[in-house]
Amino acid sequence: MSEVNAPQGRKKYGSVWTGSEYIVWGGTLANDKETNTGGIYDPEINQWFSMTTEGAPTASDYSVAVWTGTHVIFWSTSGGALYNPETDTWTPLRTNNSPSGQRTRPLAVWTGSQLIILGGNNSAMNTGGIWTP
Repeated sequence: MSEVNAPQGRKKYGSVWTGSEYIVWGGTLANDKETNTGGIYDPEINQWFSMTTEGAPTASDYSVAVWTGTHVIFWSTSGGALYNPETDTWTPLRTNNSPSGQRTRPLAVWTGSQLIILGGNNSAMNTGGIWTP
């Protein structure tokens, strides 16, 4: 991997494979500080590209990520957002009728039209919700 523009090392981050790129966002940096930064890796050219933080969700760890075919949905303890890798833009998710964001390590599944969030390692463990764009 090329380290040019590579995001800082982190743990507890969200990541997803789009079919052509690997996208990483959020997590906790080495100093245990949560971050709202990320990066996109294109293995075909062995290059990292940075992601804008303008409009990004607040810093968070334990985010989950799903690929919709055009956008990445990141969901974390601070809520969620859609990321468009083509335009490098963020759109906050509507929060009405959404599953609680206060979940650590939930399961997230994209059905093709809805995001299903289930469980987590806290009081939300036996609950879930569905978010429809």
